[in-house]
Amino acid sequence: MGRPGDFRELTEFGPPEDGGRPIGPPDTDASPQPQRDFGLGQRIMVSIEVSEGTWINLRTTPIKLEGPGPGLLPVAVLVVLMIGIGVWAAMNAINPLRQMAKAANTLASDYTHQPLAEQGPYDVRESLRAFNRMGRRLESTVAGQRQLLAAIGHDLRTPITSLKLKVEMLADANERERMRRALFELERITEAALAAATAGQSGKPFQPLDLFSLVDSLVEDLADLGLAVSFVETDHRPIVMGRSDELTRSLRNLIENAVRYGERASVELSERQGMATIQVRDSGPGIPVDAIDRVFEPLVRLEESRNRKTGGHGLGLHIAKTLVEAHGGRISLENLEEGGLLATIALPLKADA
Repeated sequence: MGRPGDFRELTEFGPPEDGGRPIGPPDTDASPQPQRDFGLGQRIMVSIEVSEGTWINLRTTPIKLEGPGPGLLPVAVLVVLMIGIGVWAAMNAINPLRQMAKAANTLASDYTHQPLAEQGPYDVRESLRAFNRMGRRLESTVAGQRQLLAAIGHDLRTPITSLKLKVEMLADANERERMRRALFELERITEAALAAATAGQSGKPFQPLDLFSLVDSLVEDLADLGLAVSFVETDHRPIVMGRSDELTRSLRNLIENAVRYGERASVELSERQGMATIQVRDSGPGIPVDAIDRVFEPLVRLEESRNRKTGGHGLGLHIAKTLVEAHGGRISLENLEEGGLLATIALPLKADA
């Protein structure tokens, strides 16, 4: 039989005797009639496994008819039938692969694995089985890392609070101020680590969000805090599905990053090809091309100082990317020809009911 999923084609040819006519069963008719050889003197058998244990077997034999031939109609019907069976068998193999591609996109965005039904031809089933194993292991590994990071962050809060109280009891004012700054930096990193560990994992249901109102309100709040940020007026009022606090945080991280390294930020909102697009431009020096993807990794900082004015904790862009991808969107960075950096968030628009 061969392995499931095999496609077998067996062809038998007769020797070129009697003018090349095929060898067939003996003619037992006492008074033979003129016969027409309809075919090429060959036999073909095709076996296709459409699912485990279920096969389609097709077999042809030389056609010998008495009298006039049947014409092209039966041949055309047979060809159409075989093509239809072939298309159906191909779709039976392709559909599971489409489901696997969709599940892979989900796994890449939020590390959540939905087991797939292991069906179809043998090779397809093996691929689905391997994908399920990989998905379960990846989901388990990421969940464990997040739990560990969250536990460390929570446990650090208690000693930090205790140290704050002891620092206030120091008699030396200069030493007290230095300790305050060190504890503030430690607290800032701890909170950022907690945010990175829990990004996109709140479990709250998505709600329809007016993205224009969200962006306008955030820009206004940041401007009130003294940041050089502006919102370009637009008539677009895109509605997306998501969590307001998470999208606000991701956009805030981008704007603060633009102001920190590019002096000022300009925010634009638009709709393109079924996506709501938020663009944040700055007037800074941009970043090296080979570092564009790397800056989204946790704890990666292109500016190596740790001072409060320019130093960050290296988690802002990572958190923003994680939150955007948890909403089915994407985030990208691009150096502008005229100078500066362009950060783009693209989110799928809410589907019409």
